[in-house]
Amino acid sequence: MTCNGTMIEKPTLSIADNADGKRISDLVWDAGFTVEGINWEDIHPYWIVARMHGEIVGTIQVLPGKPVGRIEMLAIDRSIRKRYRGTIVMALLYQALAVLELSGSQLASGF
Repeated sequence: MTCNGTMIEKPTLSIADNADGKRISDLVWDAGFTVEGINWEDIHPYWIVARMHGEIVGTIQVLPGKPVGRIEMLAIDRSIRKRYRGTIVMALLYQALAVLELSGSQLASGF
C-alpha cells in the first residue's frame, strides 16, 4: 500500500492473548478510559490487536451477540503518525465487523 508514493506498512491483526492485556490496558487508558482497579489479565478472545513491526499499535473490543453485537473501545497508540492511523482504524473496524458477522450478529453497535 502506498500513500503519496511512500510505502505504508499494513498492520497485522490477531485476536489478543491474555498476555496482551497490559498493553491493551495502556492503550485504552491513554484513549480516555481511565478506570482504576480493572483486571486486564483475562481478556481473550474479546479483543483484536493491530501490530506493526511486531508491536501492538491499536486495539478494539468485540462483543459478539445476537441479534446485536457490540464494538467498543477503539484505541490507537498516539505516537503513530496520522497517515498510518486511518489504515489501522479501518483494519480493526473491518475485522471487528467480520467477527460479528461470523458469530451471527445481524447488527453492530458501539460508541
